[in-house]
Order: sequence, then structure tokens, then C-alpha cells
Amino acid sequence: MWLVVKLSSSSSVTAYGDGGYLVEFIMDRSNRSSPCELLYQREIYQHRLLKTQPLVVTTHPQTIDEGHDHSDHDHHDHLEHDHPISVEHDFHIVKAYARTKEIALDYFHYECPDSFTSVSPSENKQPDEVIPLVYSGAPRNRIDLVFMGDGYTQSQRQTMINDMTRLVNDMFTGTTFTPYLPLFNVWTVFRPSAVSGIGSGGVPLNTAFRLYRDGTELRGVYCANPAAARDACRAPGPDACDFPTLIGNSPFYGGLGGEFTISTSSKTSGTMVLRHELGHNFGSVGEEYDGGSAYFGANFANSVSLANSKWKAWLNQDPLTVQRDTLLLQDYPWYLLENGPRTYSFTSTGNYKRWYLSFTASGCPEAGSFSVLLDGTPLELKPAGTEDRTFHKIISQTPFTAVLMSFNGDKISLLLVNTKDNCVH
Repeated sequence: MWLVVKLSSSSSVTAYGDGGYLVEFIMDRSNRSSPCELLYQREIYQHRLLKTQPLVVTTHPQTIDEGHDHSDHDHHDHLEHDHPISVEHDFHIVKAYARTKEIALDYFHYECPDSFTSVSPSENKQPDEVIPLVYSGAPRNRIDLVFMGDGYTQSQRQTMINDMTRLVNDMFTGTTFTPYLPLFNVWTVFRPSAVSGIGSGGVPLNTAFRLYRDGTELRGVYCANPAAARDACRAPGPDACDFPTLIGNSPFYGGLGGEFTISTSSKTSGTMVLRHELGHNFGSVGEEYDGGSAYFGANFANSVSLANSKWKAWLNQDPLTVQRDTLLLQDYPWYLLENGPRTYSFTSTGNYKRWYLSFTASGCPEAGSFSVLLDGTPLELKPAGTEDRTFHKIISQTPFTAVLMSFNGDKISLLLVNTKDNCVH
């Protein structure tokens, strides 16, 4: 969310010419009396909107998770989260860009009468190793990404560098980021871990940043030591930690958006997750699937008039019309198919011209590993070729009324059957 605020400047100010000042903090929007955590404050190259306003504030959720209500995190309060994830809180990252230090701090103290400073780890450690992967210019007027590997031991240093290099090269392939590469610096920071890999079942390993999965499912990857990640991100220099990115040493799917962009080193899904989560943080865009919780930014509009005003330059339809759809079924079961078939039932009026089915499966690399039947009719599936989590998409231009007998209020069945491997759906 972007918020432009007009404030009168104080009588004594520190101006920075073409620059400005940034204060970044975490606040609980569900409880304004809760203390804020001050993360950073520093001089910056001037934000473009500061040419017309003395203060520009951006906010986004501290954690952006795929189809997750966080309720099953309540039992993880023993972890070293600065703010344990809970449905009772609504933590947001707030960045206040101002023409002067005084304006930025005045806004911070107005929003946060009670606050504390983010504390870096105090234990003695060797200096972090900083390796520049892409250098386009001085960090003060570049967009700086800092990649920090977690779960890489000292003997896996070169593996980490190879993984980070591959992910960065893959990310800047294609039209999304490639034209803007001259605006980026990309750094990797090596802080060795005591053990290899990342945690699961809600329990982190003894790694640098203590990344872990909530269960065994290949979905969210969480950081149990954010203070260490913030500390490592400062290693490239005072102006170089624009977008901190944590990469878990895991060959399987997983990630998170929010304060940190989190992905894994997976060769099949790492870059896909990285682009998606970085879009939340760098591009300030919301989700593009149903059932999420983070809908905001450049790709969000809740009315035709707003869509026209935001996207008119990219639309070839005038006037813009809305194409309606309906979500008939959504679930995140993470179900082991060796325990038996999984059946879903839903209803359809039969009035829509087409239908679309999307689902994921892992541990199903070969053709015939499992089958999907829609009202008894097998659907054609492409083999995944990997045990990693794979997204399967089936689109039909034929309405349900033409292919199914059960419509207009009757239940339609979707059946997933394990036939070969121990698939997880």
C-alpha cells in the first residue's frame, strides 16, 4: 500500500539535497498500543515522490503466505521470532521515506509512541563473506538484492555460491527483470551453518538463520532468527540491503514473502518461487490466485473504474467489461495418496463456457504415478519428471453441461488415486 502524507516540517531540519532519509519499522496494525520494532534508519537517494511531498510511506505484510491462516503457528512460540506468528496479530513492514531525518522520525514516533530497536546477534562470529554477483554501480542509487544462503556448511561454500549464481541468472532471464539489470546490484553473503539443510515439522536446525517448514508440506518456509538475517544483510554496506533474500539449502519447493523474500535452492522450483515472492516485496504486487490473503498493489483493482485508471495503457478493450467466474472448489489438503483415494465434491450450475482445474502433487515423477478422474472420466496428465512439488493445470473449453451428467445443483466428483508412487497431493 502506498500512502502519501503531508506534514509540516519542524523548525530545525537536516536536509539531504537530492537525497532523503528512510526509517523502516514493524508495527502491529491490530494493536496500536503494541510496541513497534525499529529495523533501520539511514540516508537514502531521494524517492521520486519526495519531489512533491515531504513524506512517502509504504506498508506491506511482514509475512505473505500461500493460502495459510497461520493458526497452526501458535504452538511455535518457543522459536526466536521477534513476533510469533499468530492470528491475533497483523504485523506490517512500514517504510517512511522523507526529505529530512526529522520528518521521518516525527512520523515514526507518531505511529509508535512505544518502540524498541532490532538487536543484532551478540555472539562472537567470523565476519560474513560478501561476494558480488552483479555490480552495476554505487549502492546508493542502485536497487540492491542481498542473497543469503541458509543451511550451507563451511564445506558447502562453493555449492552456495553456485546455487546463488544459478538462481540470479535464471531470475534475470526473460522479459520481467532482464531490461532492468543495469539498475541492480546483487550480492551474496556467506554465513556458514553448523548443519546442512533446513528444518521441518516446525523445528529449525542449527543453521545461520534457522529456516524451517511448518510441517512436512512443501509450502511455506519460515525464518526463526530474523535478527541474524538483518545483521547479515548489512554486510555488503550501509546502502546495500534494499531487498534481503533468504535461500534455504533444500532441493524442494518452498518460500515466503514479507520482510524477507524466501525461496530454496531447488533447480525445478526455486526460481519460480523467487520471482513470485520477490514480486510481493520489490514490485509491491498482491497475489494472483484465489484464496490468498494479500491482495494489494499494482495488480489489484476492486472496481472497473479503478482497473481502467490503473491499466488503461495496457488494455485493448474499450470500454472494459468484467468476465465473471466462480470458485467451485479450493483446498490445501497435503494428503498422502498411499493412504487411499482422495475425493472432492462440488456443484456447478453449468452456465459457464469453460472450466479450469489446477492442483499440485509431489513425489510423483513418472507418467502413471497417479490418476485424476472427473465424474469417472480420466483427465490427461503430463508426467512431472521430478519429485519436487509440481503444478498441474487442465483447461477445458467445454462447459460442464456438455461433458457431465451431474450438474445444476447435483454434486460433481473429483477423484485422485495413487497408482504407482507415494504421491502427496
